[in-house]
Amino acid sequence: MKVILSLDNGGIRSIISALLLRELEKRLHRAGCTEPLNSYVDLFAGTGLAAVMAAGLCFSKPYAADHAESTADEILEMLRFHHDFVFDRSRMPAAGNGPYSANAFEENLKLRFGETTTFAAAKSGILIPAYDMLNRRAVVFSNLEGGFSNFYVWQGLRGTCAMPEIFAPAMVENLAKSRPRGTPLLPFFTGGAMASDPTLCAYAEASRIRWTRPGSQVMVISLGAGLDRRPLPYFDALNAGNHGQDLASVTPQLVSVAHQLECPAAQMLNSLINRDMTSFDGISTRLTAQNRGMLNYYRLNGALSAGSVAVDDLTPRNIAALMADGERIISENEAALDEITWRIAENHMLKTREATPLASVLA
Repeated sequence: MKVILSLDNGGIRSIISALLLRELEKRLHRAGCTEPLNSYVDLFAGTGLAAVMAAGLCFSKPYAADHAESTADEILEMLRFHHDFVFDRSRMPAAGNGPYSANAFEENLKLRFGETTTFAAAKSGILIPAYDMLNRRAVVFSNLEGGFSNFYVWQGLRGTCAMPEIFAPAMVENLAKSRPRGTPLLPFFTGGAMASDPTLCAYAEASRIRWTRPGSQVMVISLGAGLDRRPLPYFDALNAGNHGQDLASVTPQLVSVAHQLECPAAQMLNSLINRDMTSFDGISTRLTAQNRGMLNYYRLNGALSAGSVAVDDLTPRNIAALMADGERIISENEAALDEITWRIAENHMLKTREATPLASVLA
């Protein structure tokens, strides 16, 4: 069985995804699966800041002190206490280039992933959607067979994080098309514009390389970053745009819908993979006595209670609220987490048994 783990784009709300990730890691350790997560997951997918998280799980650190990949605990600590890894205002960008320092972010990416590391170096499969502005097409950076792997990791991550409220678009080198005058550059925009939830992209790639062919099995785990479930204010937005009003200033929650298009993706994937509409309640997978052990798509998410839907609300109050929301979402998804852990552990045991030479078993 192939295992796909997908992380939603949520900016600082990725704290919720990281909490779910840490909980899964803890449960796997209790089940005897103590190796890094990339030993049990065949493909990681992420967009925006979630792409940085996915890459951290797949790529070893380049500096000599610690060559290991990041753990879920380290990722959560970065989001809670060191979010200036991404959101750095110490060197203010030029006007029109976003509110945060892209230069500082790029330096941090180079330090963590190396300046010349390409996607081909990942310890597991990785998939990161972004948007090629020059050719007006979606590009999926990936180390899968036939994927877009001839790019530097730090540049691909910079490209998928280029949300207009965070950074300006990124110039990315296409290493596959070196020319006498130098490596051509492509302008990239965030993959969140087309795939806030990259699970459909990951499943499409899995189908392209024939992981989903008849007789094969794929388990898809999708970790959300919290949802704003408040009613959308129709009357507040009715006259937005009149008299020079900006829609975002009138009703921010309407604008946030553009960053929360994972609901249709989850519904489509549930009907495509599980074919059991009762297993999805519009937010998360729900296990019953009838569907236990029968599902291959698990969506873990929840409604925001106190946390802000903003991608860059870095206030201590909001960080604490997101942590509380994340812990509540974990408790709401206990049954699904238990089943996912059990299936990953069982799958690893079967793979280990198949890989053990018969002579060593008989010795």
